Amino acid sequence: MSGEREVTAVRGGERALGRVRWGRDGEAFAVAAEGPWGAVAATADDAFGALAEVRRRLESDGWLLAVAGARRDAYPSGMLRDRGGEQVYLLVRGQPAEQRLDTFSDAPPEAVTTVDEQREAYEEWWKSV
Repeated sequence: MSGEREVTAVRGGERALGRVRWGRDGEAFAVAAEGPWGAVAATADDAFGALAEVRRRLESDGWLLAVAGARRDAYPSGMLRDRGGEQVYLLVRGQPAEQRLDTFSDAPPEAVTTVDEQREAYEEWWKSV
């Protein structure tokens, strides 16, 4: 799968629209984001990894993308990453992961966080199940 869509980005109380594109680039996966921050792109083994690299670059200017792959309570399993990382699980503390979301689907701006905070939340969830 590959795609392009308009997304909301947040920085503090500020909101802006941007565009995200994703797809295979040979053996790698490429993600690009354009908006008030300019253009940022990254490649990785899967979509989630490439998105994380783009997010890290945007975080340096305070921007967060409001997509499911940036939610504090979402993370892919190893199997989902092996399949391309285009889906993440919605994580509920103390419960096995069941519900899947498309990595680039809309997320409530208040649900998104930094890459490091998302990873910490995933590790907390993992310990809870």
